[in-house]
Amino acid sequence: MRIVHIITRLIIGGAQENTVLTCRGLAQHGHEVTILTGPETGPEGDMFATAKDYGIRLGIIKNLRRDISPYRDIAAIPELVLALRRLAPDVVHTHCSKAGILGRLAARLAGVKVVVHTIHGLPFFSYQSRITNQVYICAERIASSWADKIVTVADDMIRQACAARIAPGKKFITVYSGLEVDAFSPNTARGRQIRQCLGIPTEAFVVGKVARLAPLKGHKFLLEALKQLMSRYENLWCLLVGDGILRPTIEAQLRRNGLAERVRLTGLLDPAQIPEMLWAMDMLVHTSLHEGLPRAVVQGLLAGLPVAAFDLDGAGEVIDPNRTGYLLKPGSVPDLVRAIESVLAGTGPVKAPSAQVRAELADRFCWERMVDILEKLYYSML
Repeated sequence: MRIVHIITRLIIGGAQENTVLTCRGLAQHGHEVTILTGPETGPEGDMFATAKDYGIRLGIIKNLRRDISPYRDIAAIPELVLALRRLAPDVVHTHCSKAGILGRLAARLAGVKVVVHTIHGLPFFSYQSRITNQVYICAERIASSWADKIVTVADDMIRQACAARIAPGKKFITVYSGLEVDAFSPNTARGRQIRQCLGIPTEAFVVGKVARLAPLKGHKFLLEALKQLMSRYENLWCLLVGDGILRPTIEAQLRRNGLAERVRLTGLLDPAQIPEMLWAMDMLVHTSLHEGLPRAVVQGLLAGLPVAAFDLDGAGEVIDPNRTGYLLKPGSVPDLVRAIESVLAGTGPVKAPSAQVRAELADRFCWERMVDILEKLYYSML
């Protein structure tokens, strides 16, 4: 098959990693695979070189940008149509809201046989203004008619989309976001080495978070919890993995609250370094206010860590409550404090996931499994 994937930005992020791994697998299966994306990068880094190393062709759509701009958005449509007519794909697979709306329309205008869209996280959610929320819902309803099938990365995405009347339930299918699961198998010795490199004591209890430093990732809740806990527990340290526009704000807040000595910010890292950062932790927290499938939580569990996450979107499909992790009330700092304290003190029911739990997760979130399911889906529609 000739397959084109369309995504707004190829930064280092969950949706982008999902897309690149999908295209990597399809290319390995002998298909001709191209990613069309915008030119934007940022402090999060990019995956252009990674995609090329996997044998994926890249096409840059000059006017495909993340921010809403009527001029650029309209100009991106003929760019996409021309690119698709030149590539003549059998399947177009779009990702995320902006590329999903423009890409699906362009695919139909270009006469593509099969159009698939993946929802990595719904663009409408409870923390938006009512007007913004309704605009996104209306746009997604219209765009749904341009797709033959809509893939979601968690069952909860289908529930929310159907509740908003985006499309009938039969149009959706869940395909869990795939990871390179073997890379996360626990490695205690390497974790100790990373602690030493970062200047974190061997005996410290390290709570960590893996996410872009961006507003909806909820770092403010973790920082508030640390402010309360670090005054009571001298052995509590924190490791923040990632970079983004909020870094200066977070660094200033840490200095202001007297926490900077026991908090480490790694900055931008290659995705291949994420496992060893997890091995340096004792617990992972995920305080995002908007997420489709929390890949970092899956990674943390695979690395052998107990986890705590706000009970939003797909978190409940990853965490076994009060066994492998805590599902917390979204935005609740007191709940987060109690969760961290219970793991730190060893007083709660949540323990490090067993080998059996990790094996079950590895099977469910293996990237090759994701590719096989999507490939069969494409064939079934062709």
